[in-house]
Amino acid sequence: MQWRSSKKNPGRVDPTPPTSNRHRIVKPSPPEHSPAPTPSRAVYGFLLYLLSNLSMLLYFVWALLPDPVLQQVGLDFLPQKYWAVAIPIFVSCLFITFVLFIYPALGRLHCRGIDSSGQLTDRHAIPRMCAEKAFVEGGVPPVYDMSLQEIHGYLRKTKISEPFKDK
Repeated sequence: MQWRSSKKNPGRVDPTPPTSNRHRIVKPSPPEHSPAPTPSRAVYGFLLYLLSNLSMLLYFVWALLPDPVLQQVGLDFLPQKYWAVAIPIFVSCLFITFVLFIYPALGRLHCRGIDSSGQLTDRHAIPRMCAEKAFVEGGVPPVYDMSLQEIHGYLRKTKISEPFKDK
């Protein structure tokens, strides 16, 4: 028989009766991590929003104001204006190189060779013979993986140029 625990945790079940072992210490369950919004996440998000807008504003001030105006304010230690254009172009070139070449190359490193039979089948494949054993008369035909020979035979029987034949 199971007894309900105190009203603090109404969903938790206590296997001991309420009269025995009253001073038992119940360990709290570990906190669950979830993507739900929390107050601390809201504060961090707002601070990141403010920081990104401030840095963008400072970047535009540095890139668009002439050097004499910045020197009058006392900012004479900033880099050349060339870098205001060169750094974003360099970063975008790195990003495009990564997306078009490096990331696909890393994906290809995890693939088997082009002549490997693993490119055609895997351990989850269902051969036709196993599928036919499970077939019940009058039922829906089972799903199975076609072998390479069946696919070649199907493609040889089908004439691809027929729809474009002159009549």
